Amino acid sequence: MKQKQSTTRANKLLRGVALLQLFLALIMFGLGPLLDDRSNWSIASVMIGSALVMIYCARERINDERVDQLKLRATKMGLLSGTLFTALVYFLTILFGVTMPLSAFDVLIVIMVITLACYYLWRWQDSRPKEWPQHP
Repeated sequence: MKQKQSTTRANKLLRGVALLQLFLALIMFGLGPLLDDRSNWSIASVMIGSALVMIYCARERINDERVDQLKLRATKMGLLSGTLFTALVYFLTILFGVTMPLSAFDVLIVIMVITLACYYLWRWQDSRPKEWPQHP
């Protein structure tokens, strides 16, 4: 029981640090016009990317095989969709002769947003009562 309680505490701390990082990144992004815009976004994108990874890697309250399966499906979908999106942006930048607008952390943010959105959507769909109408 003691290990479960310490794991729960560590997961709450991990999510808390991630939310604090997101809050600090938003503050930095808001101060962008006052500071150098590009370096400000570089630091903020590192903080946002790492915060999204922390939120995703934290264990759930009920962490069973179904949660692991949903996380794996969401990871596959996020990697595939994010990579395709990045390839499309890269192709369009070559086509129009523009420099690549995305850094590695920007790509990580895109992948993690898709992954988290898929995971939480599928977890919500999985937890609905069976009498709800199913979408085709």
